[in-house]
Amino acid sequence: MTGIDTRRATISPQPLAADLRTADNRDCPSRTDSLGSALSNVIGGPVGRHAVIGRTRYLTPLRPMFLIALVFLALGWSTKAACLNSTGTGTGDQRVANWDNQRAYYELCYSDTVPLYGAELLSQGKFPYKSSWIETDSSGKPQIRYDGQPAIRYMEYPVLTGVYQYMSMTLAKTYTALSKLRVVPVVAEVVVFFDVAAIGLALAWLATVWAAASLAGRRVWDAALVAASPLVIFQIFTNFDALPTAFALGGLLAWARRRPV
Repeated sequence: MTGIDTRRATISPQPLAADLRTADNRDCPSRTDSLGSALSNVIGGPVGRHAVIGRTRYLTPLRPMFLIALVFLALGWSTKAACLNSTGTGTGDQRVANWDNQRAYYELCYSDTVPLYGAELLSQGKFPYKSSWIETDSSGKPQIRYDGQPAIRYMEYPVLTGVYQYMSMTLAKTYTALSKLRVVPVVAEVVVFFDVAAIGLALAWLATVWAAASLAGRRVWDAALVAASPLVIFQIFTNFDALPTAFALGGLLAWARRRPV
């Protein structure tokens, strides 16, 4: 007994692929994670021992993660849908979103996007930071600062977020102009503003998922925790936070790839 394996190797009946590279170092949750292993039984079980990983051009890990993110984004929009019913008569800029009887709170559909459209003077077509307004109290009287001067306010959002709101407003007013020509249905302008802004925020969140997956290295599937975050359902369209997350993750990715500029 020499201890040497004398069994003959099995030769594949088919020609071997020209490219035998495989991402063997990629972490596979169906093998290493108990939950991932259990869920993989739905689609046939864990990845096989001899699987060639990372060779599929189209069905990469990022594709199902995008699909998961889109499902959660759709759920996020549905949580705000109850606050997006148009009410009133006239043209789109004369109608408002139906928030009667504190609907935004008992329907759990509140979003800063809707009240900010009027509060930040976007409904008047004003450009952020160039226009201002005097803050008033509940009785409508101007608020006075510590120095005795009226409290003058400007948009408090960062510049890129403010410009994004302005661009969304421009598209919303374009839709209103088309509705006056009876080209499209009449919808409250603030509702169109919300929907336009939501589309861009959804794209920003997909960019966040992409950057997270790119930063994850061999544990690329960990980015699914970002795509499937429960916070997306309730908060993705509450404000404009998806924009800074996209820029933050994009900046980290650029730094990781040694392209900080």
